[in-house]
Amino acid sequence: MAEAVVSLVVEKLGDFLIQEAKFLYGVRGQVEWLEGELRQIQCFLKDADNKRKGNDEGVKNWVKDVRDIAYDAEDIVETFVLKIERRQRWRGFGSLVIRYALIFGELIACHRIGLNISEIKSRILDISDRRARYGIANIDESTGGEGGSHADESVQSRRRILPHVDDSDTVGFEDDRKAIVEQLLDPRNTRRCVISIVGMGGQGKTTLAKKVYNTGEIKRSFEKYAWISVSQDYNVTKILKNIMRKIMGISEEELDRIQEDDLEEKLHEFLKDKRYLIVMDDIWSTEVWKKIVPAFPDAKNGSRIIFTSRSIDVAKSADPDSPPYELRFLNGQESWELFLRKVFPTQEVQTSCPDNLVTLGRELVERCGGLPLALVVLGGMLSKKDKNRTEWSKVKKSLKWETTKDVKQCLDVLALSYEDLPYNLKSCSLYLGCFPEDSEISAAKLIRLWTAEGFIPARERETLEETAADYLEELVQRCMVQVVERRSDGVVKTFRVHDLLREFCILEAKEARFLDVYSTEDWTTSSASRRAALFHNGADVLESLYSSQFLRTLVGFNWYASTGPVELRLQNLNLLRVIDLEGASLQELPKEIKSLIHLRYLGLRRTRVSRIPPSIGDLCYLRTLDVRRTPARSLPDAFWKIPSLRHVVFSRACAIPIPRKICAAKNLQTLKGVRGGSWIEKQLPQLTNLQKLAILEVSDLDEMMLSNSLRNLSSLVSFALGGNPIPADIVPALSGHEHLHVLHLSGPMSKRPQLPNSNEFPQNVTKLTLQGSNLEVDPMATLGKLQNLRVLSLGLHAYAGKEMVCFAGGFLQLKRLHLHGLRALENWRVEEGAMPGLIHLSIVDCNALKMLPQGLRYVTTLKELELLHMPAAFRDRVRENDGEDWVAISHVPSIIISFNWYASTGPVELRLQNLNLLRVIDLEGASLQELPKEIKSLIHLRYLGLRRTRVSRIPPSIGDLCYLQTLDVRRTPARSLPDAFWKIPSLRHVVFSRACAIPIPRKICAAKNLQTLKGVRGGSWIKKQLPQLTNLQKLAILEVSDLDEMMLSNSLRNLSSLVSFALGGNPIPADIIPALSGHEHLHVLHLSGPMSKRPQLPNSNEFPQKVTKLTLQGSNLEVDPMATLEKLQNLRVLSLGFHAYAGKEMVCFAGGFLQLQRLHLQGLRALENWRVEEGAMPGLIHLSIVDCNALKMLPQGLRYVTTLKELELLHMPAAFRDRVRENDGEDWVAISHVPSIIIK
Repeated sequence: MAEAVVSLVVEKLGDFLIQEAKFLYGVRGQVEWLEGELRQIQCFLKDADNKRKGNDEGVKNWVKDVRDIAYDAEDIVETFVLKIERRQRWRGFGSLVIRYALIFGELIACHRIGLNISEIKSRILDISDRRARYGIANIDESTGGEGGSHADESVQSRRRILPHVDDSDTVGFEDDRKAIVEQLLDPRNTRRCVISIVGMGGQGKTTLAKKVYNTGEIKRSFEKYAWISVSQDYNVTKILKNIMRKIMGISEEELDRIQEDDLEEKLHEFLKDKRYLIVMDDIWSTEVWKKIVPAFPDAKNGSRIIFTSRSIDVAKSADPDSPPYELRFLNGQESWELFLRKVFPTQEVQTSCPDNLVTLGRELVERCGGLPLALVVLGGMLSKKDKNRTEWSKVKKSLKWETTKDVKQCLDVLALSYEDLPYNLKSCSLYLGCFPEDSEISAAKLIRLWTAEGFIPARERETLEETAADYLEELVQRCMVQVVERRSDGVVKTFRVHDLLREFCILEAKEARFLDVYSTEDWTTSSASRRAALFHNGADVLESLYSSQFLRTLVGFNWYASTGPVELRLQNLNLLRVIDLEGASLQELPKEIKSLIHLRYLGLRRTRVSRIPPSIGDLCYLRTLDVRRTPARSLPDAFWKIPSLRHVVFSRACAIPIPRKICAAKNLQTLKGVRGGSWIEKQLPQLTNLQKLAILEVSDLDEMMLSNSLRNLSSLVSFALGGNPIPADIVPALSGHEHLHVLHLSGPMSKRPQLPNSNEFPQNVTKLTLQGSNLEVDPMATLGKLQNLRVLSLGLHAYAGKEMVCFAGGFLQLKRLHLHGLRALENWRVEEGAMPGLIHLSIVDCNALKMLPQGLRYVTTLKELELLHMPAAFRDRVRENDGEDWVAISHVPSIIISFNWYASTGPVELRLQNLNLLRVIDLEGASLQELPKEIKSLIHLRYLGLRRTRVSRIPPSIGDLCYLQTLDVRRTPARSLPDAFWKIPSLRHVVFSRACAIPIPRKICAAKNLQTLKGVRGGSWIKKQLPQLTNLQKLAILEVSDLDEMMLSNSLRNLSSLVSFALGGNPIPADIIPALSGHEHLHVLHLSGPMSKRPQLPNSNEFPQKVTKLTLQGSNLEVDPMATLEKLQNLRVLSLGFHAYAGKEMVCFAGGFLQLQRLHLQGLRALENWRVEEGAMPGLIHLSIVDCNALKMLPQGLRYVTTLKELELLHMPAAFRDRVRENDGEDWVAISHVPSIIIK
């Protein structure tokens, strides 16, 4: 590692001497001496690094000192150059006095660097003396292998000649795969069982699990499935959210709104009636399993869980009745085959190895002990070397360990591969250790970080980013990273690092003081480390790092669970080049940010920073700013004057305005999330280095300017545009852009019912997305002629026609096709010879589509088919084996079908003659109009779900279902239930619509086990029957009359098990709240209607004391309710709905609402003034104010509610809107700290 550090510093000092000569006057000679000495020392480092691996402490300390000298030399010279350059820039703008002061400052800086270099000189002379004493020899780089000066040439030449590695290339797992698949599909085992795959790191656990998971038969056999990476540094909340996102289709924003305590329950509820498969990859402890397993119900329907682990004890504890599947090591022949596939990737395995290398090769293979990762990495390294005995013998000699099956042997192979890397790549590879275990890493982000760190040398006719992409590809070719996804043009998009390789990187980086990773509770910071990576809630670690004056990099991951605000103090961190605090609860950038003259990368994604200070313009060398998913809505003009800017990325959800003059940022390569405007005409054409551009809003005025400006941007690789409309000539304006691969257009095409001709498109486009285009002419005839198109997405309303045809010979390169929301499309025809290489097809929410095209039978390459949210009639046609369209898709290995009953166009008939064993029927959304007579024969039936069906009548024969527990008839036309229904003794849950109140007969006491009764009407049953339903936990009565008042209050006192109670009445009985005061389990209370004979609420001590959620609506209270409600000690959610309060004034007093987290005020039409005192609502997270038209202003006291994260102001008057306008609104100061503000 020391060799890599010194080599980079020597290279950088050389660049300074050439490119920054004008700033080195007075010290040039000293810098030249420094560079020469370090270059000399570099020659000895290879021998020193080899000796360091022994037990010679003197050599180890010598190497450490050399590395520190190199770091210090770089810091001193670079700081001097940057300060002088910045002063000379300022010199042209100040008065004469200021100019003289700056010149005097430069003289002081020259004197200081001279002293610093003198101090380094004495250190260099000392290590030179010690070098001879330790017997460290000079090893000439020209005979030393692949390192050093040949690194760059090596990478370029390999890129030209090497194919991409096939990450699915595996050996020896087929029998294992079949055995596990058989276990998963075993019909005799209906319980939810766990199948664990156990083995050491690098043995292939994840590879085998993926082969099983991707088996077509598996995906067709389970309704829901998901792959989740756990890792050693697990976070239960994150794991549960990942499962819910993948299985339930919930967005990140929706997940963030769910309380952590509710995640497990919601997932369990969703899965309880579904057959599911969950893969949990890399579980390290029984603790994580115990925390997650309650979320997985066992419905005795054959659900399965696979997990991989290194621990046999963890595996056994998960499911004692299911023996762990212990992986074996590869045998000799399997090892040899895998090795050859990696060394000779382009040749036939059996004939690839020259005869004179077979014996030597088998000896190398034997030393890997059948461990797949060791074989893969060793093979990847040898694939880069000459295929002769000399090179292979050197490798054999370097492998000093004997054949053993443990982690150390794999780490030794990784160490050998690392040492074989060109020196530029060594720093790049160790940097991989800063990313979370098992995480999917963005190649674009990594490349920007590498360039910011200075790891990437400049090459002629290439940007640093292009060189960095080559470096990443080199690591792929060497099998040191695993590609997850490639872009449509073949470039790596995302990848993973094997956990053992990551472990090696962390160990090596820590020893070299290159990087420290803080991921556990037990940590000690190092003042000498140059980089720090913080995981989970890193606020405590961050606090201890503020004194680390040598720190160059500060990155954080997975901070989303952080509970307190993060403060960034930068006074002592002047050498920082990278700050990336994604997800931290950072609310503002400190003033000292302007002093970070070395800063190249500033990542604030998902933080709470709402304002970027003007002083950011002082960061003359900033290259990347990422403010996605922050409240920031603008940037200071000074920011756009930074000449080094390369990548500026904003959120998709908001379009950032751009000032008229940004031409100083001529080096910009990425600009995403910006708004159109006058800058498009004169500034945009000057940004000729732009490669990725996304403009979210363009107006009619921008149309002509934009098309003209785009013609100048010949370097564009990716372009996205959202407009209403999209300029008519936007596509032809891009036709000459030979580098453009990705095109995304969202909005109606101006004055065009159809696409332009195919020859007017950019000819090298590989990925095209159209959305909202409202095309009237079939686009496929045009798009099918795009010769390089690999991915095509036609999104919501992209095409408004009924017919679509893919012609023979069209879409020759297409791999992925997505059709989403083409609501008018009825017929789609695919001719034989169309899309001959299609791999993935998804059809989503195309409700009018009558059938699948029969021509899909000719697309033999199709591997994945998704049919989501399609109507029921469509389902019948693709039913396995007997569906009319099944023959067209029967060859597809993986078919995912999820239907949208609501889109069904024809009635559904339920025939139950042969289904006597049914226990559950749930047909939510189906166009079912009636229940058949045979329903009475389903004696096993426990659950009958008819929600959103068209069933209007429940037959009396339902009373024969003696074991029925649940009936759900919400949002159906049903308005009554037969008396016989209420005699079923096993009834537990009966739920009707809120919109209608179902009458209840006089006698329902047979249903004494009822726990849930919702959507019923009051009546005489309340007096005698209701008190007997003592097991009721959830009760919602929608209509009560004056006659019911006294009876209801008395009856409720008996229902001590109530957890939730809702009542709608006109009026609400006056003593209803006191009647509930003793109910210690009651958490949710909803009252809708005017309070009888009461202008105000009862005293707080008359409320149920454990209530956590309270809703009042139509109460017409005349006295401010807040003085009472704020005293409810457990209240977390409060909703005051339409006409809940009729007063003009409302006050939240200090010390009130101590537990309140969510407050909703809606339709309080008389409310004019609301005051919040300091100390009120100290834990409030969400506030929404809707349709309160008389409210004059926001309470200024909200500035003290520092926990507030979400504010919604909906349907409020214009005067109110003006007061909360960002930055200059009178009330803005009260809410400027809130990360998410929605105003409509």
